[in-house]
Amino acid sequence: AIGRAVQAGWREAAIRNNLKLHVGGIPPLSHFVFEEGDHGVQKAFFVQLMLERGFLASNSFYSMLAHTEEDVRRYLQATDEAFAIIAQAAAAGELEQRLAGKPSAAGFKRLI
Repeated sequence: AIGRAVQAGWREAAIRNNLKLHVGGIPPLSHFVFEEGDHGVQKAFFVQLMLERGFLASNSFYSMLAHTEEDVRRYLQATDEAFAIIAQAAAAGELEQRLAGKPSAAGFKRLI
């Protein structure tokens, strides 16, 4: 149920903020991918924004028995805020400038 709530929350937040998002995985092992623009930049900016809101979060979520409905509510509220900022920055062409670090790299590219 927690995983399904997170997947639904991602979809709803993406719709509210006009972001195209692919949500996949089985509910307890979920992930999302930004479908427009540079996913690596958007993912890194999402991580940055979530850290600012007190969550060590990426584009994946592995639900555990320790997660409560309140945890999920707070997480999805922070996600909605982050998605809004990502959408605004993308519309202004400022994603990379607002990124504090480097874009996310896929696979073994991050090791070299």
